[in-house]
Amino acid sequence: MMTARSHSRVRSLTACVSLLIIALSTPRHAHAQWSTAHHQFYRQASHNWEFRRNYPAADRLFNAFDYGHAILYETLLTEPKAPTSRLEQREYDFITQRLLVRPPRLPLEESVIEVEYAKLVPEAKEMFEWAHVLHRQVYDIWADERLSPERKDREVNRLLKHYLARRNAAFSTRPKDMHLMEGQPYSLAFRRRYPKFNGLIWAYHWLQVGLYEPLVTAKSSEARRAGVDAAIARFRAMLADPPRSMPTIMPMTAAVAPEFSRRYPEVAIIFDNLHAMHDVISDVLADSAVPRSRKRAEILRAVARYRDDTSSVTTVAEWRDMAEEMGVEHMGGRAVTAEPPPPTLWTSELVERRLRDANIEAHPLPPTGRHIFMTIPARTYELVGGDELQVFLYPDSASRVSDTSKLDRDRVAPPNMMIKWRAQPSLVIDGNLAAIIITNDEARRQRVRDALSPLDKPNDR
Repeated sequence: MMTARSHSRVRSLTACVSLLIIALSTPRHAHAQWSTAHHQFYRQASHNWEFRRNYPAADRLFNAFDYGHAILYETLLTEPKAPTSRLEQREYDFITQRLLVRPPRLPLEESVIEVEYAKLVPEAKEMFEWAHVLHRQVYDIWADERLSPERKDREVNRLLKHYLARRNAAFSTRPKDMHLMEGQPYSLAFRRRYPKFNGLIWAYHWLQVGLYEPLVTAKSSEARRAGVDAAIARFRAMLADPPRSMPTIMPMTAAVAPEFSRRYPEVAIIFDNLHAMHDVISDVLADSAVPRSRKRAEILRAVARYRDDTSSVTTVAEWRDMAEEMGVEHMGGRAVTAEPPPPTLWTSELVERRLRDANIEAHPLPPTGRHIFMTIPARTYELVGGDELQVFLYPDSASRVSDTSKLDRDRVAPPNMMIKWRAQPSLVIDGNLAAIIITNDEARRQRVRDALSPLDKPNDR
């Protein structure tokens, strides 16, 4: 049963969504009267919202992620003396047990949640939001099945130029070394105190970059959908046994999504810099040695370093090497394209192995040539007691359907043909296989039927 506190939290999220809807529906001239912030929105394009349309489950998870980042920063800033359970238990449980189970349908307005943080460093908030717009539009491009791969490449390049045009809000396309994230006086403060919540944030970041790999590498819309579903399942598995099941190193795009990173290195580097700066700000806010009066200055120093092209830079080759050397297994694993496996086809070897495994004696008989009503010849086996098994192996299931769909299944014969069987026939169909079992022994019939269906048991490939 939902507690009063949970009811309150859900009401707060509902209010956030309502405010967002109001903001988006307000005419532009009225909007300008009450907001002087730079309005972060999509570059106009035909592919906008395609990811939301084609992959709604993944899209809704991102809305939940927005809440996780916002409540984290606001809590660290406004409740510095709160017990660790405030984030490690209360917020973590709410996010993983409720919010991620039923994520919001619309993006949240984070500034409604992170009120004080947004006032402290609006510059950092603007950078995050602009990079998140880039994230979402790259997803949209690759979710649009109307676009060719070449067109998608052109669109991503246009989008990158659009993103970089706002130099005051764009992350650098130059990779940064780990010293910038882990070599500062405040570094590691957050992950040491809040290992579960830190692991949750890294799991978020794994999914954000991991989704690109199946979108980019899959060869069909079905394979892309399977890959996205597999990435979501991997993400949820990371939450199964926290923090042991979570990433223990910040996921790097070059390791998690290598083909995406090869195709769009500048975009991948932007995302790594984005995620590293998330960690830096968490550390600054969590470190009690950095007083409230200095937190803005420290965060702005980090903002400038992740925005410029000179601070702590490394080469693209070194960035790739670093990602590999750190070990993708510690980052949550490489995102794998879940291409549907090619269908397993029945062969005579597989049929005979199945019969042997079921302890069914079946002796091949000499070929009999063209079958009386099937378009291909049968491979015939003699069973115990003179019973018979006729096996038809087609090149694919469609060819088999073309034959078997014309049969009267009860008589195992074409409707206009009378066949005098030596015993009661029954038809087995599975994939590219059709088989006729000719026996009056019902137990034997069932054993043969069980042996020949279904396909794709563990040893079939």
